Amino acid sequence: MKNAATINLRKFKNRLKLLYILVFLTFFILGKQLWFLQIEQGAYFQDLALKNRIRSVVIAPPRGRIFDANGSILVDNRPRFDLVST
Repeated sequence: MKNAATINLRKFKNRLKLLYILVFLTFFILGKQLWFLQIEQGAYFQDLALKNRIRSVVIAPPRGRIFDANGSILVDNRPRFDLVST
């Protein structure tokens, strides 16, 4: 019959091997996913990022007259045309 300490040591070594395998597999899967996203799909995501970088939002300016407290017009909307010659 084997010594109890020898059996416990063997169980510990087996569990330690299993832990090493699980850690290796975890890092392997993470590394594979990083490779896929950065190297294989990198151009696709770079294109998406470039398209998302600048977004034009057109905001219509408020129009109308601006009055003071007495009801006098401070600002009015009138068309203005400038002729520039060089």
